[in-house]
Amino acid sequence: MNASGAWSVSRVIQVTNQTHRIDTNPGRQIVLLNSAVSLQINASTGTGTLNYTANGLPAGLSINATSGLISGNVTAAPGTYQSTVFATANGQTSSVAFKRIILLPNLGTGQIAREWWTELAGVSVASLTSNAAYPANPKERDLIGSFETPSNWDDNMG
Repeated sequence: MNASGAWSVSRVIQVTNQTHRIDTNPGRQIVLLNSAVSLQINASTGTGTLNYTANGLPAGLSINATSGLISGNVTAAPGTYQSTVFATANGQTSSVAFKRIILLPNLGTGQIAREWWTELAGVSVASLTSNAAYPANPKERDLIGSFETPSNWDDNMG
């Protein structure tokens, strides 16, 4: 009933927005210190003009707001950087996050590149080396300062 006591009719109106998406997921990136980077991020939208921004890019890299191209020469200290790229059109924003690992050309003193593969079937070294992800696509990569790694964090391989 409305304020006058008369029966009223309610209606449901569904409003949908035209969404867009980022088509490129760069995954983990490994680059050498002082090397040139050129990584194209692509997004699609039904209408409107896309604008690209990024957070967490290593020093020396920037993103072109119009084209989505991440480029430059890496000057950041060696380490792992979490970057997020945003594509905005018509007031809506989509994002994709990825890690970029910066290495010294020869890894330098005190740095060890650690890579690991998880969720593999089998319990032998051959289970790892025969897997399609080995050696180019580990589950994660990181830089460590010693040979000590976490213990008891996976069930099958030591």
